[in-house]
Amino acid sequence: MAINILHVDAFTKEKYQGNPAGVVPYARYLSEEDMQGIARELNLSETAFITPLCEEEFYIRFFTPNCEVDICGHGTIASFYALAEKGYIK
Repeated sequence: MAINILHVDAFTKEKYQGNPAGVVPYARYLSEEDMQGIARELNLSETAFITPLCEEEFYIRFFTPNCEVDICGHGTIASFYALAEKGYIK
């Protein structure tokens, strides 16, 4: 299975600046173990895994390289930037 994984720098318009976050725009079929493995491989402070619920609602899980966390500000911003940039949302 091919998995689209993005590396997004939040809080900046400059390359290699801001706060980096991993973003997986479609994580519906990933297990928790898959998500944790991807986050560990990316080795960023957080990686966001997005599951679309409907056209305007999304469920997002955040993983550090070691565990799942409840919320991540820059991961949330990176997620919605990536969704808009890739045309998943308007």
